[in-house]
Amino acid sequence: MSWNWLLRIEVEVPPIGSRDEALARLVEEIRGVLDAHGFDWADLRLLLARDSLERESSQQRMLAAAKAVVVAGRVPADRVGFRLFVECLSELLDEELPLQVFDDVLVKVVKGVRWVLSSSLLVFVCYIVGVGLMSDYGGFSGLPPAGRVGLLLLLMVILAGFEGLQISVTTLRLKDLEVFRSRLPRAFQLHKRFRSEEGARRFLAGRQLFVVVVVFLAARLTSFDGMPSLPGLSFVSSESMRWFRLVFFDYGVAGALLVLWVGQLAPQFLANKHPHGFLNFPGMRWVLGLSFFVEGLGLTRPGEWIAAPGKKEEEIPLSRQERYRQAVRHVQGYGVLGIKKLWRIEPDSVQLTYQASRVFFRSTLDSIVDDGLELRGEGVRPECHYRLFRRASSEDVDLYVSKVDEERLGDGWKKFEQVVEPHSGGFVEGDVLLVETLVDFDSASGDGIHVTRPTKFIIFRAVFGDFETVGDGQVRVFAKSPGSTALEEIGQEALPVVRDADGNVFIEYVEAYPPLNRYYLFTWDVG
Repeated sequence: MSWNWLLRIEVEVPPIGSRDEALARLVEEIRGVLDAHGFDWADLRLLLARDSLERESSQQRMLAAAKAVVVAGRVPADRVGFRLFVECLSELLDEELPLQVFDDVLVKVVKGVRWVLSSSLLVFVCYIVGVGLMSDYGGFSGLPPAGRVGLLLLLMVILAGFEGLQISVTTLRLKDLEVFRSRLPRAFQLHKRFRSEEGARRFLAGRQLFVVVVVFLAARLTSFDGMPSLPGLSFVSSESMRWFRLVFFDYGVAGALLVLWVGQLAPQFLANKHPHGFLNFPGMRWVLGLSFFVEGLGLTRPGEWIAAPGKKEEEIPLSRQERYRQAVRHVQGYGVLGIKKLWRIEPDSVQLTYQASRVFFRSTLDSIVDDGLELRGEGVRPECHYRLFRRASSEDVDLYVSKVDEERLGDGWKKFEQVVEPHSGGFVEGDVLLVETLVDFDSASGDGIHVTRPTKFIIFRAVFGDFETVGDGQVRVFAKSPGSTALEEIGQEALPVVRDADGNVFIEYVEAYPPLNRYYLFTWDVG
């Protein structure tokens, strides 16, 4: 694992004149994200309408800003509405869009001042602790200065192990690490010891006792009671600065801050970003074993007795968003960003536009099977057009696509399968694969979307031409029962006819993070 995260300290404040350019780049980034999902303005409008804001005025400002970005491709004049749109889009699509571009001059100045103060405090605290360890005012005065420095470093390394491992344990306890068996063998083996509730309880109890002891020793080592001054800073010895000596020297606040930053927060932040990698560090086996050993001595039992009367709560299931994230990142290596079916129904013609996009999170796949398209009708044979966009090089990559294979599903339905692979090499992390097809029908009164892969969004829309009557549509939802391969209906919803300002008449439906093996059957009625 790279340690470059230690150097990623954002200290540069963008020049004031670059704000407009940064906002323009954000507009292009947003349009690229929407293209990867296969979303146009109508799709985005539908998604944003489902994510209601507290105030109607805020909703309207956000929609106006979104339309300026998506339709006109320009930076909205309303910066507040633009920021609301970016915040909402980041949450909806689970994308990290840069909000710092909205910072005005005052915010940039405050951030700059805050960084200067934090950096100064870091240097000052390190100076105090360094001088104190080299003197005889702190604890463990029987050790030479180098011994005291070495002891503090050892204590902080031990503390870092316990603090970081706590984050890894609480994050990974209920996760399936089978996919990491070969890549992270130590993490996979250690996970077996704490994935049960009993294992996690034993670790947390023993670990807490170790943390208390280590922090106590570090505090004793970095409390410099009676130290009169600091070399080069004679003003510290004045009577007016007695409060400073009392707080930072006698009470050891300087040492406490250093231990907090290095021994506690830094490993927790690291483990929060890389829980699997931290668990796989050499030495974590000893940290976990020591925690279990201390817990086995019974020193933590009184705390367990106090908490015993509490009733255990029911476990909260993972959200759909988290299930999708885990499946595509850690199990399959890729996922479906969006599936969209757009029907244009005229009295004398019917046409379906099918679009889907996939994103890859690993560089280990040479090919994939695209089996997401299901249609009903004899003689229907779609011609799919694929495009592979490689984000790493910002260019399109040539693809090889096999012939279409058909699988009859019954009742006139067919599933179409194609094997897709890059002409050279395989898919790499960050690749986005898009597919689009147009299919003409003589007539149609229904369609379906079958979710067979982890999927972020499904969108359905049927736009109607000049008909005398257009009735409300309906979506029926089916799911597989546990232990069964048959689909059973679990719900239905009416899809009211919508007439927009441009005179378009349509029905539409959207769902975010639909569960696997769900089938959505859409029907409509025109005359």
